Amino acid sequence: MSLATAWVQIIPHDPLVFRDGRPFSAFPGAKVRGFLYPMPQTLAGAVRGQIGEALGYRPREKSWVALKEKVSVHGPLLFDRNDKTLFFPAPLDAVYMKGDGHTHPRLFRVKPEAPPDGVLWNMPLGLNPLLGDLPEGKPEAMPNFWRWERYERWLLENISSEEGIAPHELGIAGLPREYRTHVKINPDTFTAEENMLFETEGLVFLAKLSGKETPALSAARELGMLARVEAETLPLDSLAGFRPLGGERRLAAWMWGEGSPPIPKPPAKLIETIRQKKRARLILVTPAYFNHRPPYLPPLGNDRTFTLAGLKVKLVAAAVGRAITVSGWDLIKESPKPSRRLVPAGSVYFVEFLEEPDHEAIEQWIKVLWLRPMPGQPEQDRRDGFGLVAIGSWS
Repeated sequence: MSLATAWVQIIPHDPLVFRDGRPFSAFPGAKVRGFLYPMPQTLAGAVRGQIGEALGYRPREKSWVALKEKVSVHGPLLFDRNDKTLFFPAPLDAVYMKGDGHTHPRLFRVKPEAPPDGVLWNMPLGLNPLLGDLPEGKPEAMPNFWRWERYERWLLENISSEEGIAPHELGIAGLPREYRTHVKINPDTFTAEENMLFETEGLVFLAKLSGKETPALSAARELGMLARVEAETLPLDSLAGFRPLGGERRLAAWMWGEGSPPIPKPPAKLIETIRQKKRARLILVTPAYFNHRPPYLPPLGNDRTFTLAGLKVKLVAAAVGRAITVSGWDLIKESPKPSRRLVPAGSVYFVEFLEEPDHEAIEQWIKVLWLRPMPGQPEQDRRDGFGLVAIGSWS
């Protein structure tokens, strides 16, 4: 059965609350802490809930529960509503350092290399270490989200380490956080109960795209989230409007299928380079979950090979960040979800092709994987949008 596909743009009206895995109890001074960016499962659940409501399903009935397998949500991707520019999580094979004689820091690349003679390493499964010609000193704080223009050049290996890049030209540090203090209201007296205070942390979807300390108001940008939704039935006429998202029922504007979404396609030069080099980088755009050992790598054979989108590849090296611990609430079982450790967005997997695939097969491989869930994850996590990948070349 063919699936209907639509892109949804979400423009938050209020600071949105996305709780992380830390416990939250009803005690004085409790604080709700959240992620730097919402998890895919949060958006997927909100989308399915809206579709079920539009179709007239009742919560926890059979047709409502079935939406979990019938609706796939790939996102959320961060974008600038003003100029429709996408932002991508910073890749972890990049090092941002300030060298002598340069006004702005420069980007240096690390890549798989054999270590010098006499050096031992304990990488799992015999993976190669990541090395690079880095200057002395500590790395600078790098923007957590890169503009697509810079990100595309990084995928193409087209950013020189001699080029100074100001942080605001590279991207944004993240989303500002707003803290609100709340009180518990007595339902009988409608007054605040003594000592019953708690605090929430919300994400503000605004950014300052200027290097000035006191930028002009025109430098402020309204940000939003973008996601691809695939389902058997999409009642688009009933889905648009203001609806809650995340904790505390904060509001956001949901716009379905309006205008052309700013989704880039794989650059032609990238496809040609990977055809020639027979190597590629898989860069996570959303966190991924691999439910096996080791949990930060896709399922591998003894020789570090695995079949990916129809082609056999060998994992050479990986740049993986610190694990993200997530939980949640299961609406069907009405109980907490078990905690899980996710591979963070920005993690990079270096692979090389085996069996010499032809040019058409490699081009199709790139298009099948581009901004799609990475194989090797549980099927439900792929439907929820975990492990979306971008493809880069690797010389």
